[in-house]
Amino acid sequence: MRNILQGQRFFFVLDNMWTEDSNQWNELKDLLESGAAEGSIVLVTTRSAKVASMVSANTPAYELTRLPFEDCWSIFLRCVFKEGEEQTYPRLVNIGKLIVDKCGGVPLAVQTLGSLLCVERSETVWKNILENDLWKIDRKDGGIMSALKLSYDGIPSQVKPCFQHCSTIAKGNSVIREIIIQKWMALGLLHPTSEAEELEAVGDRYFDELLSRSFFQDPVHDWQGVVWKCKMHDLVHDLAASVAGDEQAVVNDEKQLKDTERARHISWSEKELLGKEFPKEQLLEAARRVLSFTFPYIIEGQISNSFLNGLISSFKCLRILDLAESDYKELPSSIGELKHLRFLDLSGNRMIEALPNSVCKLLNLQTLFIARCEKFGELPRDIDKLVSLRILWLTSSKMTTLPQRGLRGLTALRHLYLVDCVELESLSEGLGHLTALSKLRILSCPKLATLPNSMKLLTSLKKLQLVDCETLDLMQGKGMTDLRKLESLAIIGLPNFEGLPDGFKSTALQRLLIRDCQGLTMLPESLKSCSDLERLAIEDCPLSGIPHWLPSSLISLRQLTIEDCPELSRRCVKDIGQDWPLISHIHLIDINGKRIQGHGS
Repeated sequence: MRNILQGQRFFFVLDNMWTEDSNQWNELKDLLESGAAEGSIVLVTTRSAKVASMVSANTPAYELTRLPFEDCWSIFLRCVFKEGEEQTYPRLVNIGKLIVDKCGGVPLAVQTLGSLLCVERSETVWKNILENDLWKIDRKDGGIMSALKLSYDGIPSQVKPCFQHCSTIAKGNSVIREIIIQKWMALGLLHPTSEAEELEAVGDRYFDELLSRSFFQDPVHDWQGVVWKCKMHDLVHDLAASVAGDEQAVVNDEKQLKDTERARHISWSEKELLGKEFPKEQLLEAARRVLSFTFPYIIEGQISNSFLNGLISSFKCLRILDLAESDYKELPSSIGELKHLRFLDLSGNRMIEALPNSVCKLLNLQTLFIARCEKFGELPRDIDKLVSLRILWLTSSKMTTLPQRGLRGLTALRHLYLVDCVELESLSEGLGHLTALSKLRILSCPKLATLPNSMKLLTSLKKLQLVDCETLDLMQGKGMTDLRKLESLAIIGLPNFEGLPDGFKSTALQRLLIRDCQGLTMLPESLKSCSDLERLAIEDCPLSGIPHWLPSSLISLRQLTIEDCPELSRRCVKDIGQDWPLISHIHLIDINGKRIQGHGS
């Protein structure tokens, strides 16, 4: 190759590159550069962010957007009809536009489906193409599924089962990072590289791996820049369904249960269940080994107790039971018989008021979501027996305090989310028993006035988020003192927030967001101890200026965001603002959406 290219000006295309070995890339690059004439170009296309980063060290990568509908339609027309022929088939044109829309802006998918229809003029065949998943249609080499399969082949082997399980998410639904990771965990798909690595960290690695390889798209970032939800393109979903094979079954009615003999994951897509019984007589014996059962859509009408009883008695080996967005007055006490259950989601139930105490027999349960259950009252009496519980997400309309004895046994709890607990007045001193807790979110708890002194015992707490708690005063008590492992703190919508107590010594704090705190006029002096703080965001607060100690105390600060703070923004105008000398050393400064590079950039 070196001899062929010596002294030549060339345009070299490496299409769909997956090699992430930098040594191999550098060898090829040296070979190409050794004798290339001026003006030579190497173009690399890839679905992997790692590959793009590796090959674009000196040139920024260009991220392709999806092809506009008009261009896709033009490709489809050229594949299917002779020039002007489409005017003869107006009904096929209407179906064809729906088919093109289904391709989601991927030209290879448009070309693949167009080539299948180039000699077909039957409306029945066209509708069949529209209504079927692409992996059931495209069987030839060189088609879109063949190209996507190459992408799948490049995934690390331990991540492939996690991608396959993504086929249980309904098309069009968001992929919620934390939920899908907990499901992977429940199925035993996460494999730490060392004894010290937490399962949640493994899940984050696997999720980011799929994201970097473009299996997930349309990422939504939180204030820390972390992707917390995204989407799967329909074609990628088809790929996941294809590689999952018979292990994943979508059931639209009871007759389809007969075809689930090899299924280990069932998505029940029948939306209307009012007055219906679970058709367990349709199940074959092998189907009773199902590991996960999910309602992928919002269920219309109340689900009967007998339906749930039939479901539970049919699938004794369940590890995942996802009943989110469905209504029923109570969970059957037979739930306690699912001794393998690790994930239970009851979110969005508008009728349930309590859990049976038999839930506390689920000694392997790792995840319990009772979010957005507007009538839910108290946790069950023996909640402390859930010794494996790692995540608890709770909404309550009646609970005034967390059960002090109940918290004592939850020694494995990593994440606790209290959302819309409208009567909650106290977290109780029992909170200090949660020594493994790394993430605490308290949202929309209007009667919570203080944090318990025992919070200082939370030696593993890394992330704390306090949002829309109208009466919460962080200066009262010792709840915010000695949180020495705290890395991330968000304080949003706290009218009484005027500062942090003197005992706030979070020397590990790296990210701080303060938003919509109308009582805050100056940054708390207790932040002077936060020498590791890297990112500070101040939004919609009446701050009067930057404190003089900021440059000498916050020595690691690299990003400052100021939004909707009129006086503070005026004082921080580049070069002429009164406080500009106090922030000019910061690498990146964003003021009201305008990015400014400081002198330290």
